[in-house]
Amino acid sequence: MKRMKLSKVDLLANINDIETCGDVTKKRTVSFYTLGCRLNKAETGTFTKQFIDNGFSVVDFEESADVVLINTCVVTDKAESVCRNVIRRARKISPDGYIVVVGCYAEIEGQNISKDVDLIIKASEKHKIFYYLDKCEEKHSLLQVFGPIKEKVATVSENALNTTFFHAASSIENGNTRAFLKIQDGCNFFCSYCIIPYARGRSRGADIETVCTQARELISSGFKEIVLTGINIGDYRSVDGDKISRLPHLLRAVLSLNGLERLRLSSIEPNTITDELLDVVCDAPNFMNHFHIPLQSGDDEILRLMGRKYTLVDYTNVIKKIIDRIPNVTIGTDVIVGHPGETEEHFVQTKNFLQDIAVSHFHIFPYSLRKGTKSAQMPNQIEKRIKKMRARELIELGHLKLKARLIEEVSAQRIFQVLFEQQVSSGVWEGYTSNYLRVRVRPKQASISLKNEIRDVVIISVGEDLYLEGEIIADK
Repeated sequence: MKRMKLSKVDLLANINDIETCGDVTKKRTVSFYTLGCRLNKAETGTFTKQFIDNGFSVVDFEESADVVLINTCVVTDKAESVCRNVIRRARKISPDGYIVVVGCYAEIEGQNISKDVDLIIKASEKHKIFYYLDKCEEKHSLLQVFGPIKEKVATVSENALNTTFFHAASSIENGNTRAFLKIQDGCNFFCSYCIIPYARGRSRGADIETVCTQARELISSGFKEIVLTGINIGDYRSVDGDKISRLPHLLRAVLSLNGLERLRLSSIEPNTITDELLDVVCDAPNFMNHFHIPLQSGDDEILRLMGRKYTLVDYTNVIKKIIDRIPNVTIGTDVIVGHPGETEEHFVQTKNFLQDIAVSHFHIFPYSLRKGTKSAQMPNQIEKRIKKMRARELIELGHLKLKARLIEEVSAQRIFQVLFEQQVSSGVWEGYTSNYLRVRVRPKQASISLKNEIRDVVIISVGEDLYLEGEIIADK
């Protein structure tokens, strides 16, 4: 296979990686493709900045590039399939480029993709990406860099995976309006269905000082909203000598930063939402009134099989506390249907629970068997067609509940501060309220750009595609 010549100078220098041919000056190019969670988006942001700092120019994934970095996901079999397809597309688009794969799929299934890519970066090695790109060029082969794949996997010690922390945050060059800031990695919960603890190791947190420094940089670069993200952020823990800091301590520090207009939390486990955490956020004007709290099942027996650390009563109490303390809050959730052992009665119980609980945003996932997890060995696996049918029912219920919530907002004629993210059609801009409801407006000045602007909007109607239609107050 033909390979471009990437020397150490080409890869690592800022000025010397510019090639001059006649009157044409050309930088080395890199493209990115990110799959999966917000944490992956944050990590891609850091990779982007590193490549730019090393003299690369970022191009669209659909353009041929000298280096293609694919940040992967392994949470479901569908995610794995998408990863493989993206790798094949990358090779077709950039036949002479180096294909670099990072992320959870690379960690778990690296041996299955080694022949299709040039470089696989393990979780504990992400901070060494340019070192390995250099080695890849010197040896001309992935296997010569790492040795046989089985040996490569064995050489990454459990301790390295569990102790290494790769600091990450969005980059303005990625084009995002909201910045994702990584505060935590790994998980100690080991739910029966989940492969992520094996891919990312045990729970560990970034120190508060580093998080605040990164947040200040994001604010200075123009971000108005920051989303704190991780695998299990409610289990955040940072140790400095004898001092142990948890999530409430981190939130106090970040919320007090000058210039931070909006702060959100990514998904947070119900058993980690404490009274102290609510004390910190409920009175903070720049904390957004939205939580995403995974439920996974509305049946206690299935929750037990899943290895979840709460009951339905616990979950209900957490939701009630949040609603009582935070005005006009919205809550989203994740649900897995078709976990091994889930009977029709269990499913009906889940559907009834979701109907009654004050949650309006549903993320529904059919159970996906992951090799090496506890549930993969369980009896009573559910047929695919049944899982799809149950998922479809809950998705429809979710649409109904979200629509009902949107109608409530119209009836109340509320005024929201909306952070606009993108133009969805000619003259129509879309953004999100503080409580994460999607809003579209048509400014009177059709040529105006609202990207990354916060405007006061009065809600007037519900759009067909489950969004709010509004008018900018300044335009009225």
